[in-house]
Amino acid sequence: MFLSNPPLDPQVRAMYDRDGYCSLAWGSALALQTSDEVAAAVLSGETPAELTQREVALVSWCRAVVRDAAATTATDVDELRAVGFGDRDIFEVTAIVAFRIAFSTVRLALGVQPDVQLAQAASGAVREVVDFGRPVADEPSATVIG
Repeated sequence: MFLSNPPLDPQVRAMYDRDGYCSLAWGSALALQTSDEVAAAVLSGETPAELTQREVALVSWCRAVVRDAAATTATDVDELRAVGFGDRDIFEVTAIVAFRIAFSTVRLALGVQPDVQLAQAASGAVREVVDFGRPVADEPSATVIG
């Protein structure tokens, strides 16, 4: 399924409930790999039955890191190891989550709104559950090349 290529799967970023921009982008990518319903469920904080044990463990870990990284425990890490994640995998996933949190913080602080094109490209199920963060921009963003 969507986490079949460890150690990284940035679509887990979709669960961060403060950045609509990132949630629209990663939720759309997740919907392409799974289904609109699975993506919407993950974005809503649910754990869909379609997820494998490995995917559930990874989603749980990412949610724990986002919620309160200081509250994670050795038992949490052991749960990842139990489903096949190695230490390098766990480090890389955790680093990606941390980088995404930092990137979202910068984007939010600077007032960046989700592009209208991004919202229009997202499925209805994904758009419906992304009701947080900054509102979608009214005007299409310009493409800058160069």
